[in-house]
Amino acid sequence: MSLRERIGDAISGRKQKNEIRQKESYQIHVSSLCSAYENLFAQVRPLINDMKAVIPYGVGRNGARLPMTKTQALAKLMDPNTTMGWGEFADAMFATWLTEDELNIRVHKNKRGYVEGYTILPVGSRRVRNDYYYWNIEGLDGRIVEIGEDEVMTLRFSRNPRNLDKGVSPASASFIWSQIDDLVSQYQKAFFENGAVPATITFIKARTRDSYEKKRVELEHGLSGAKNRNKTVYVWRQLLDDGSEGDELEVKTIQGTNATLAIKDIIEIVNDKLNKAVGVSNFILGDDSSAKYDNAELSDYQFIKRRVHPALMSFWSQFQHEMDRITGGLGYAIQFDLELPELTERLKVKAETKKIQVETLRDAIYDGSLPSSAVKALDLPKKWLDVAQGMYAEKLRQDELENRQAVQYQIQVSQGESKAVSAQDAVVIEDGSDVKLSFGDMMIKVPESKAKALVNG
Repeated sequence: MSLRERIGDAISGRKQKNEIRQKESYQIHVSSLCSAYENLFAQVRPLINDMKAVIPYGVGRNGARLPMTKTQALAKLMDPNTTMGWGEFADAMFATWLTEDELNIRVHKNKRGYVEGYTILPVGSRRVRNDYYYWNIEGLDGRIVEIGEDEVMTLRFSRNPRNLDKGVSPASASFIWSQIDDLVSQYQKAFFENGAVPATITFIKARTRDSYEKKRVELEHGLSGAKNRNKTVYVWRQLLDDGSEGDELEVKTIQGTNATLAIKDIIEIVNDKLNKAVGVSNFILGDDSSAKYDNAELSDYQFIKRRVHPALMSFWSQFQHEMDRITGGLGYAIQFDLELPELTERLKVKAETKKIQVETLRDAIYDGSLPSSAVKALDLPKKWLDVAQGMYAEKLRQDELENRQAVQYQIQVSQGESKAVSAQDAVVIEDGSDVKLSFGDMMIKVPESKAKALVNG
C-alpha cells in the first residue's frame, strides 16, 4: 500500500470513527421491578471486574504472540467508539452477556472491509424475517436503519437445550428469585412509608359530642406514646334502663405487623440462590467477617479457576467464531493470559515434593546412575537434567578427593637420614618419649626430640 493510500485510510478511519457512537438512551423501563443486572449487581461485579482486567491478544500460526499492529480487529476493542473506551465498553459488554439472554455487538467496517469499531445493540432488538435475523437501529440522523447478520455478532452465555436460539444467563436462571427479592424490598418499603397510617381505628359511641371528646382525651392520655405500651385498657359499658348500651368503645386493627413474615429467612434463601447462580462466595462479595486466611485464599482460587477462567474461555471463543464469520477469517487465534493465585498449602506440598525428588535423584546418582538415566527412571521433566549433571559433577569431585594420593610426610632423624612416606599408610604410635611410625612391615622409631613431621601438601 502506498503512502498516499495509507494517509487516505487514516483520514477515512478518523472520519468513520467520529460517526461510531454508542446509543445509550434506548432502554425503556415498563416495570417497577429492577432489571436483571440491578438485582445481581453485587454478585456479577466481581466477575465483570476480573474479566475486563484480562486483555486478549492474537496468536499466529507458529503459536507466537502477535503485536497489536498485526491484530487490527482486536486493537479496535481498546477504542471501540467515540463514546466508550475499553473499560466502559468491556464493562457493558460483559454485564449484558452475564445478565441478558444474548449480547449483540455491531461490527463497523469501512469500505475496504477493515473493522473500524464496535457498538452494543439494544437488548431485545433482534427480529426475524423468513429465517433471517435483522436489527432496526436508529442512525445518527434519527432514521431507522436495518442491519443484518453480516454486521452483528450474537454471543450467549449458554444456550437453552430446548430452544437453541434462546440464550440462558446466570441472571435468567435466577430470575424468579431476583423478583422475590424485589417484591420483599417493595413490601418493606411500603411498610415504612405507611408509618403515617394509624395502627387502629377507634369507634367511640357517645350520646353527646362532649361525652365523645371526654372519652377520646382519656384514651389518648392513657394509651398514646411509647411509655404507655402494653398497658391494660378498661372499658366500661353502661347499660341504660331499657337494657340498651350507653357509651361504647370499639377498636378495630387495620395495620398488621411484618413480624409474622419471615423476612430474614426469605432473604437468606434468595441470596443463596443468586450467589450460586453466579458462583460467588461471601468472601468474594466483600464479607470477610468470618473469613480466615486459608478459606479466603481458597475462595479466591476457586472463583478464578471455576468461574472467571471458564467464562473468559467461553466468551472469547464465541467472539472468535463470530468475528471469523463476519470478516471471513481473522487469520489469527484469540488468546488471553490468566494467572491462578497460588495456595499456601499447595506451595508447601510442592516444596516438600521437590525436596523428596532432589533427595531421590541424588541417591540414584551417588549409587552409580548416570544423570540422564536417573532423570528418566524417576520420570522427571527434562529441566531436571541440569540438576542431575550438577550432582554428578559434585560426586566426581568428591571421588577425586578421596582417591587423591595422601599427603607426604618427610621424616628427619638426627644423623641426617630422611624417609619419604605416605601418610595414608602410616600409623603413628606414641610410646613415652618415642614416636613410632609404622609403614606396613617397616617400623621407624625416633626420639620425639629429634623427629619432626612436615606436611608438604
